[in-house]
Amino acid sequence: MWRSWTAARAVVPRYRRWPHGIARDYSASKPPPSNDESSPVSPQAWDDLFATNETPTVPPLPRSVLYAEKRDQVPTLSKRRKNYDTSALTPSESFQFRRIFELLEQEMGAPENRSESHETHLGAFARRNALEPRKMVARGGGVGTRFQVSQEGLAAHIPADELDRGVDQIWEALQAQSSAEDTWAWAEKHIWGPPDSALYGAHTAFYAPALHMLLLALRDQFHAPHTALAVLPAIKRRGAHSFVLGCTASLLAEVIRTQWVCLRDAHAVLQTAREARASGILVPFASEKSEDAPLREQMERVRSEIRGQTMQAAQARAASQGQVSELPLTADEQDVLAVARELREMAGRTSKYDRQPRDKKPQRTRRTPPTKKAARTERDVLIYPLNPYALLRTPVRSQTPRFKDP
Repeated sequence: MWRSWTAARAVVPRYRRWPHGIARDYSASKPPPSNDESSPVSPQAWDDLFATNETPTVPPLPRSVLYAEKRDQVPTLSKRRKNYDTSALTPSESFQFRRIFELLEQEMGAPENRSESHETHLGAFARRNALEPRKMVARGGGVGTRFQVSQEGLAAHIPADELDRGVDQIWEALQAQSSAEDTWAWAEKHIWGPPDSALYGAHTAFYAPALHMLLLALRDQFHAPHTALAVLPAIKRRGAHSFVLGCTASLLAEVIRTQWVCLRDAHAVLQTAREARASGILVPFASEKSEDAPLREQMERVRSEIRGQTMQAAQARAASQGQVSELPLTADEQDVLAVARELREMAGRTSKYDRQPRDKKPQRTRRTPPTKKAARTERDVLIYPLNPYALLRTPVRSQTPRFKDP
């Protein structure tokens, strides 16, 4: 049977027992969902919930309200809020609402008694997506950058305090070694040893920080750059799993720094940069806030030093030979400049060591130079004239007529 729109609309007034009115108005047009035979809730539960003997009466609206004219001034939001009903729910209304939600959960198949609260799942979601603030530490020798990069992968599943304590223990253990041989033996046992005895192996979150600090200790503490550079081949020999988890942009940046500062090997630097590009550690596009920023920074620093030293040597040789118009370059110098050019192409223009200055806007020149005005003296400056007529260009004649004596 067709109903008009006004007959199907339900009125929701605010009374003492207003949930019963809602149930009574909607029960006439649509039966409750508990009539389904597959529903776990019996129809008697809904009938007992909404059973009432009182029928609320709707007060009629006066004609002045129905046919009221348009108001010139609309009340503000704060004034309208004063007319709203802000009273709290009565205990019976609160019980009715709780009972409604319990029946709805049973209808949808939700468990009545939950073993875990929603806060447990929310906390797990926050830790899994790194929504909680982490404690970032700053150390010397590049360890701070390595610690920040280790916040991904396995390190994201442990608390920041535990990761911080593990990094401190690794650094203290490396500092306690007496020689480079003892340090390498310690790494063979605790980093590259069997999974059951390796405390900082590839199966832990401390693998990448341990390798990074191992290279720094061998290079800076024991002054063994060749032994420090042997860390990278040792990582590769243990398979792709070890290379992916242990070889990071910060580690390759320290490798390039060791190859250039300690050995002055430009071709080794280029080979490491090519390997980083091939493995995906160095992305093709440049960005100052990416994870490979330390690697790009070190490559740009090496490139700038290579070019500067080569050009200074060539200029000094040209000055000694008396060649002013030409700058002769040897074959080795041209080879080194080619290495610097390729490093520049891979690193991009993201380094602070070699940033191009901004082009200055050309200044407009005047066709005719401005005329210089003569400097004024104290006599020319007139603050308040004693005679106002002195400021006029033409003299003012006196209005008093002069008569000549006969």
